[in-house]
Amino acid sequence: MTPIYYLLLFLALAALVVAILLIQNGRRRQREEEEIRDSWGKVKTDEFNFNLIRRLSNQDEQSGGHRVSEQTIFDLDLYEVFAFIDRTNSRIGQQLLFKKLLEPQPGQVNQYEHHIQLFSSDSGVRLQVQKELRRLNHRHAFFASSMLAVSTYHRPQWFSLLRWSLVAMALCLLAGVFYPAMTLLVLIPFALNTGVHYWFKSNSFFEVRALSQMNLLIEVAQNICAKNPALSNASIKKALARLSPIRNSSFLIGSEPSASVQTDLGQVGMFLSETVKAGLLVEVFAYDILHTKVASEKEHLRAAFSHVGEIDIALSIASLRAGDSSTCIPEFIETAKTLRATALYHPLIRNCVANNLSLEGKSMLVTGSNMSGKSTFLRTLAVNALLAQTINTCFASSFTSSPLRPFTSIRIDDSITEGRSYYFQEVATIGELIGEAQQPVPCLFVLDEVFKGTNSAERIAAAKAVLSFLNGKDNLVIVSTHDMELTELLQHEFELYHFSEVISGNALDFDHLLKKGPLKTQNAISLLELSGYPEAITSEARAIFRSGSLRRNADV
Repeated sequence: MTPIYYLLLFLALAALVVAILLIQNGRRRQREEEEIRDSWGKVKTDEFNFNLIRRLSNQDEQSGGHRVSEQTIFDLDLYEVFAFIDRTNSRIGQQLLFKKLLEPQPGQVNQYEHHIQLFSSDSGVRLQVQKELRRLNHRHAFFASSMLAVSTYHRPQWFSLLRWSLVAMALCLLAGVFYPAMTLLVLIPFALNTGVHYWFKSNSFFEVRALSQMNLLIEVAQNICAKNPALSNASIKKALARLSPIRNSSFLIGSEPSASVQTDLGQVGMFLSETVKAGLLVEVFAYDILHTKVASEKEHLRAAFSHVGEIDIALSIASLRAGDSSTCIPEFIETAKTLRATALYHPLIRNCVANNLSLEGKSMLVTGSNMSGKSTFLRTLAVNALLAQTINTCFASSFTSSPLRPFTSIRIDDSITEGRSYYFQEVATIGELIGEAQQPVPCLFVLDEVFKGTNSAERIAAAKAVLSFLNGKDNLVIVSTHDMELTELLQHEFELYHFSEVISGNALDFDHLLKKGPLKTQNAISLLELSGYPEAITSEARAIFRSGSLRRNADV
């Protein structure tokens, strides 16, 4: 066969391989688009690694401004709430959304609305942006935020010796031209360099991955802004222009293969590339050079990070509003001690009963029977107040409020390890709220059963004093209680509401509807009867209760 025949055969095989790869790539893109479209408006099915999701918020913990406490995170099941509202496409957006959830800022909640309307009305732009953002959905993208923190990288004292290793390799190769056996000596510095390469990657795990993902972040931001002028502005254009040199230099830093190269040929290419970079210390020298550049561009890196993350947050909110849940955009007014809501419900409770309330100038005290829905209502109100000031979205038909910093005391645990009793833990938690009540910015305090860890007489006295103090200035207090005496002591400062039930046959029927006024019924002893307690116990309990021989603390 002639040489031209072999050439044509090679070209045909090459064309066949390229065609197969193009077909595979086209199918992959088609599957990706279908997956993106199908996920719109739906809850994620991913696993949530909150250790990584919280990296950004933990890193910026001392950034100033109001931050939701760990007590409130625990009280409101915020991890579960976040898993429901999170519809982000990238790890960058996911981290920033969680950070925003912990930092309510009612004056800035409208910042996403322009982008939200764009994504809600233009599915073409939405799909294009989502595809770009999904490039930052690898687990390593969680580490991109490390580039925004103070660097922990310090050049080793022996770093200068690495250059001599490369010189030795070059000399061995040059000598091999005249003495071929000398070529084998290249393996010695090559092996040493490979060891240094993997030592460096092991000891700079976060930094290397952070830089590689930050490079991808810059590229994604540039692509989004170039293709969608409505998602760009002068500030981000300036930042990206300053960051272009970093992107042009950091392509040598390794990263995980994208979905487009997850083939046998792609993996072989990645292996060969990694081998060359290890032997020549490409990533080690590249990171050392880029470290100085990155340190001088922190402000612009943060701008790019925030821009991409906030676009993703806007997509997430638009997807949330497009789902099956009924939502509204809250309204904020300057009138103090004001909170109005209609058809308010909890997003995590299936078939949750919606409630209305209207508070004007007064706080709110809620009484109710056991299992009637008091604690659920407190969480419902607090969660929606927080979401109103973070993602500008509430699970209600309408929600109107004055700007308030949210604080809660709903679940209190005694600390065995610290030797704290339940009451002592209550004292510490409520003490923190008292400190916040004296700040100039108004607060929303949501409390369940104040001081229930001590005796009834002192509990009522202390609770009344504390609640009156928290209710000072323009603070709004929402509190539940079983202590009917508190309704009499606080009726001039607090609007009275209650939840109640109806005993029907051998069952209690709860409607979970909020009603105005104090509770008129008790069900604690009835519950004992319905649970099959002996009549001797329930009869004696009723007799004692009716006799008035005990102080009526209404622990119903």
